[in-house]
Amino acid sequence: MSPEYLEQGFEGAKAAYPNAHTSGTQLVWVDPLFDDEEGEEMEIPHTWQLVDACSASFRTPSREGMLVLREHKPGSNHPSHHWGFMVAKSELTQQAS
Repeated sequence: MSPEYLEQGFEGAKAAYPNAHTSGTQLVWVDPLFDDEEGEEMEIPHTWQLVDACSASFRTPSREGMLVLREHKPGSNHPSHHWGFMVAKSELTQQAS
């Protein structure tokens, strides 16, 4: 994964904070909820969001008050946390004021 790709996601997430930033969509096969239904293809967003670093993993002194970049790719059931892309929560709340 290129640093530019992550940097763009990080900048988009900072601009959208506290909401998620969508960088695109992908057509993904979605299984049905019930056995008697058919699956279907759906456009699923690729999202980036800054989330509380302690909630994303576990609490450490260095993660207190920090936000980490969370990426949720279409077709993936588990989001990725990019620990090299963190920002102090106070930095973003000051920008929003």
